[in-house]
Amino acid sequence: MDNNLTFDFGVHNHLTADTLKRFLVWTLKNDVSDVLLQGGGRIFIEKHGRQHPMTTYAIDPLELESVIDQVFNPDVKTSLKMAKIVNTSLQLTGDMAGTLGLDRNERARFRANFTQATVYETEAVMSLTMRVLKNQIPKLHTMGLPDVLVRSLFPASGLAFICGETGSGKSTLMASINQHSGENFPDRKVITGEDPIELILGGPDWIAPEPAQSEMGRDFGTYADFIAYSALRRSPKNIDIGELLERFAYEAALTAGKTGHFCKGTMHVDTCGDAIQRAVLMFPFDARESIAYDTLKVLRYIIVQRLLRSTDGKRVAVREYVIVDTQLRSHLLSKPYTQWGRTIDQLLLSQNRSLIQNAFRLYQDGIVSEEEMIEVAGYLDFLKLKEGTYAQESMA
Repeated sequence: MDNNLTFDFGVHNHLTADTLKRFLVWTLKNDVSDVLLQGGGRIFIEKHGRQHPMTTYAIDPLELESVIDQVFNPDVKTSLKMAKIVNTSLQLTGDMAGTLGLDRNERARFRANFTQATVYETEAVMSLTMRVLKNQIPKLHTMGLPDVLVRSLFPASGLAFICGETGSGKSTLMASINQHSGENFPDRKVITGEDPIELILGGPDWIAPEPAQSEMGRDFGTYADFIAYSALRRSPKNIDIGELLERFAYEAALTAGKTGHFCKGTMHVDTCGDAIQRAVLMFPFDARESIAYDTLKVLRYIIVQRLLRSTDGKRVAVREYVIVDTQLRSHLLSKPYTQWGRTIDQLLLSQNRSLIQNAFRLYQDGIVSEEEMIEVAGYLDFLKLKEGTYAQESMA
């Protein structure tokens, strides 16, 4: 194990509440993305998409429950025993003595999922996965976006999708876009609805009205209510929605796009073409055509992103994107709405701009390994990429 990824849990193989808090602060300081704690299992961290064991011994299930009672609250254990899933957040704040490794008023924030599971041979134990929420928002110019896309990120109104699998950096990209907006466009008021709030917007360089970030469960009930009964009544220019997963939230986002606001939301899809199809399939069959046309009227761009393990031991973002201009909108309108997704995907393939084709260029440049490329594309498509037949066969 990398010596830079060691933490002193003590010599007695026991986990305490104070040790766990100091460890979580350590993960923030060491660019860790996720932490896994399970009764009957070792503690693991994920850094740059790679798993690292942090203990050589398994955590006692009862000891873990006791620590969670102190760090979170006893309700977590009670809910798990009732076969419930618990999603919550944790914030640690530094004191004058720097007890946890944080300066005074410095914060460390985490998103937590608790699920009861069988871990190896131990049944009904606590399985806790924590996402480490970063304090720093990367500057937009460091995100590797092409200039034509950067110049298209801030339309006056409409709808945009930021897409990718879990852990693909969607929230970081969204926050970077919003931070750039607030630091460069004084008239673009930004509000967000998130679950939970991950990156804190604002700061001394923010010249627009201070951003208002609301958290589901604490500040509002549903995304649909947040948009319809809050966001649209507060005269924002930018509205961010954490996830567009159900029809009522999506209908509200469409309304925002049609009434002079710019609304961004996230989706879990693999290609730009899948995004429109995913949106339409939220609705009953007899409403889908109308929703598709309403979407196309206000849709401004789609970005799909994935994080790949790079050969330098870190991670690199690979993306595909489509900007919906007048020409593309007219082209799609000439076809049945059921063909729009495939048309977009074939367009990207024909232009050698799909996510898989972009990933293959990273492989050719030695930035990602063959194993990583095969994981992204699949072995047979990897062979077609090497033979130069991938696009032709995919478009057939």
